[in-house]
Amino acid sequence: MRFRKMLLIATVVALAAAACSSGSDDAGSGGVSPPEPAPPPGETTTEASPAEPTEAPPGDDVPPETAAVSESDTAPDTDTSADTVGDTPTADVHFVYANPYTFPDLDPSSAFSNENVLLQNVYETLTRLADPEASDEVSGLLAESWESNEDATVWTFKLRGGVTFHDGEPLTAAAVRDSLQRTIDLDLGAAFILLPIESMDVEDELTITFNLSYPAPLDVVMSSQYAVYIMSPNTVSQDAAWFNEGNAAGTGPWMIESYEPVGTTRLVRYDDYWGGWSDGQITTVDFRLVEDPVLAEQLVRNGDADYTYNLPFDV
Repeated sequence: MRFRKMLLIATVVALAAAACSSGSDDAGSGGVSPPEPAPPPGETTTEASPAEPTEAPPGDDVPPETAAVSESDTAPDTDTSADTVGDTPTADVHFVYANPYTFPDLDPSSAFSNENVLLQNVYETLTRLADPEASDEVSGLLAESWESNEDATVWTFKLRGGVTFHDGEPLTAAAVRDSLQRTIDLDLGAAFILLPIESMDVEDELTITFNLSYPAPLDVVMSSQYAVYIMSPNTVSQDAAWFNEGNAAGTGPWMIESYEPVGTTRLVRYDDYWGGWSDGQITTVDFRLVEDPVLAEQLVRNGDADYTYNLPFDV
């Protein structure tokens, strides 16, 4: 049964995409919404649907960090002591991700490798790729709506209200500006995707305007799994060494509780996540380094891990 659970979760995971999964598009929800007012001439506007409580199994098909494991090593304890979601008690649900690779860089501004499977669950972006059946290419995440001028050189994003970072700081337009400016200034990893941005203007607490030097689909750019993560204002002055010690403060559903570069990295729920939580959802995620694909397969088949990839073709 645990192996079947792994297979089911593997089809929907993306501890960034899945953790925040929401009824993001009217077309994907099956419901019919009232018609939206037409945008002013020369402008296009996109509205994001409010998020629904979502389960967040980690992962994507991109490698995260892994912990050296021996055959005698077993999954973390499966304590079933009561936890709570709001005022509702629920049993702990642990998810073990057996991964063959390490996380080269946990700095959200410069990370450009396997670590995105972890970072996209700790941090969030303004938009995300929409569900395949949705009519729009992207849907809102930290942004509720956005619009551009006719030639796509000026973009204005309106942020969700009531969102907080893991350190308690509120999400603001200034935090978005400072996060992206840090990435632009470092000019590492995938920072080149922000090259069109010439300047950023904070219009009010939850509104930011981007002025581009040439036309670009900024709504799609802001859905990237690299370079556009939004971080707490308290962390933008930190250097890469601080982040690579396992420190973080994003708005995502998961927080880094412990980090071992060649061991196990544990994520725990952020209880105040704006997307909410429901009874029965995952409470703890362990990324374990399992470099041997045969051992990884055995761990999954034995129920000591819930998900892995990069297995031999004959498995």
